Amino acid sequence: MRVEEKERESVTEATKKVASFAFPASERLHLEREISALFKHGKRAFVFPYRATYSLLPAKEGSAPILMMAIVPKRVCKHAVDRNRNKRRIREAFRLQANPLRELLKAKGLQLHLAFLLVSNEEIEWQRGHAAVAKLLTKISHCVEKE
Repeated sequence: MRVEEKERESVTEATKKVASFAFPASERLHLEREISALFKHGKRAFVFPYRATYSLLPAKEGSAPILMMAIVPKRVCKHAVDRNRNKRRIREAFRLQANPLRELLKAKGLQLHLAFLLVSNEEIEWQRGHAAVAKLLTKISHCVEKE
């Protein structure tokens, strides 16, 4: 019995050290007033094929450091299947690369509202989209460091 308890403790300690790659619903930007404030007062960054709109706010206690949404307009992708696939790719690339930015925001006591907008109507390769999201997150990280 003691051995099992020690194993559980070591497993939980190991999982605390590993970065979480989850993208829970609590990190999704969905409130209309927050979205409209983001597009009204936010800053923009562009790396083909995405445009990011972001704003830095003081952190709210108990909320996620990053609230994100993916936007794929109907005029860019006519079929819902294509729009959903592109949004899923944006969320996946963000989910895999957001941990350093999350840690930076926690250290600075800030919250980031972020929207990715697809601007290209051509088919985007996974690697190209993944690299574009990485460059955008790097640009945003530099802006956070300057704050």
